[in-house]
Amino acid sequence: MNLRSIIQRLVPLKSVRKWLDVRQEPAPIANGMSVDALHHILDAAAHGDLTDYFSLARDIVAGHSHCSSEFGKRKLAVLGDEMRVEACDDENPADVSVANAIRENLDELDELLDAQLHLLDATLYPVALLEKIYRPSTKPGWHYELAELRPVPHRLLDWTDGYLRIWDVDARGNRLSTKHDADPMRYVIGRLHVHAGLPDTWGGPMRAVVFWWLFSVMDRHWWARFLDRFGSPFMVAKYDDTDDAARAVLGQAFQTASKVFGLAVPKHVEIELEQAATAGAGDAFEKFHAVANAELSKVIVGQTMSSTAQNVGLGGGQATIQEAVRQDIRQFDGRRLGHVMRTQIFDSLCRLNGWQGRSPTVAWGGESAAELSAIGAVLPALKDAGVELTDDGIETLSGRLGLGLRRAAAVVQPGSEGLLGPPPIDDQEDQEITSFNELTLALERLNRAGDQQLVAETRKKIQARLAALSADAVVPALTRRSNAVRDACDAIAAGQAETLALAMIDSLSPVAGILRDSESLEDFEAKLRQRFPELPSRKAASIVEACLVSNAANATLNLRTAS
Repeated sequence: MNLRSIIQRLVPLKSVRKWLDVRQEPAPIANGMSVDALHHILDAAAHGDLTDYFSLARDIVAGHSHCSSEFGKRKLAVLGDEMRVEACDDENPADVSVANAIRENLDELDELLDAQLHLLDATLYPVALLEKIYRPSTKPGWHYELAELRPVPHRLLDWTDGYLRIWDVDARGNRLSTKHDADPMRYVIGRLHVHAGLPDTWGGPMRAVVFWWLFSVMDRHWWARFLDRFGSPFMVAKYDDTDDAARAVLGQAFQTASKVFGLAVPKHVEIELEQAATAGAGDAFEKFHAVANAELSKVIVGQTMSSTAQNVGLGGGQATIQEAVRQDIRQFDGRRLGHVMRTQIFDSLCRLNGWQGRSPTVAWGGESAAELSAIGAVLPALKDAGVELTDDGIETLSGRLGLGLRRAAAVVQPGSEGLLGPPPIDDQEDQEITSFNELTLALERLNRAGDQQLVAETRKKIQARLAALSADAVVPALTRRSNAVRDACDAIAAGQAETLALAMIDSLSPVAGILRDSESLEDFEAKLRQRFPELPSRKAASIVEACLVSNAANATLNLRTAS
């Protein structure tokens, strides 16, 4: 047996089980539920048999209007947004290629949304499983592609052996007496709820739902019986206690009253209608029913205001707080679902096809409107404070917004004055070189100066800045600006070659030799004037600044390496 045949035996190319047969679905059990029966179901689940537990959960979600609505909201909060499959690193061609391939494969799955809905059952259920089915691929660079993600019915899950196993079924969907392990190569095993430390046999967050559901439906039944018994008025007859004939007539009349909707009695007999239930007689039932539903909403969606209108008064902040809770749950569910898809679906495709790139990430939607507004207010404030986002920060912000972002090109405004802009550069204690882009902007400003006085002032500022850089490198104990200066030196050194190349093209190429032969700043300037007598002052100042800054950065790095 060769390696290819072994791999084909291990890769699930078809489903050997017929999962869905409605005739094999367990009968509803919620209609006869009681407190004792519920405790019996939970005890059985604790010992590994969750068949009745899953049947009850199915009945609750399908038959209880409030639970069905709230559970639907939780799923739609995630899947209502467009799914984004993004490369792990946009700068890595292998990652981008893998992301494009997987995105194409997912687009071919017609029942992908149904599979994701089934996985989101695990936000309340203890676990949810999908069966992965592959097919040989004819695409270039592919060996196998995903053909189907088939939901595994909860009724076939079993823990009586102490761990998760799946009941075998025959071709007609009948459950057999044998079981098999949940192989990660064949199955996607999703546990999306927050109680990661609880055993599956405890039932997940649905355990907190079942009792409030029972209280809710029992109260509803009691309320209906109360209204049936006391909601309608009843008749009271008054007659002479010595008149036996009248009493007999009244007894017969009351018996037939419900059929003919009337009474035939002697004239001297009085009939009155009495109302047993007052206007507030059913308030207790209504309040308890509202409490039960509110507790169900807290368990399922984390808040109550999306299902019941509440008067919180003028300026009340409960709506904002509860919306924040809803957004936290939505984002967490999306992250958990995306993690399951990446680690159990995408990673499998990468391994089967031998791809070198990393699995892509999955996300749904972005931040809420309130959070987007808050972010929009923070960004201008950061810019005014002289702080800018790093490349990692832009990537994080892009994920939160759900939009692709990139850094805009720097724009130099005409008429800018000074080397590095306000505040004045003379205050060396407060000034720091933060990036090589800052020096580039300074060069452009200097080129537009045009007078000798500004060139002379600039030369002094350059010398002071270079001295500060050297001092920071020679005396590491001076930490007042060490981190920023070191980062700036590294950036300058990395970009100095490109800067000098731009400065020394064509007729200025001898500048490099002049710089090597010069013994001091004054010697360099004198030789530069002698070699290029027609060179404008501002151009000469620009060349001097670029050379000195670049070489000072190299000297700084050499000193740091030597120390």
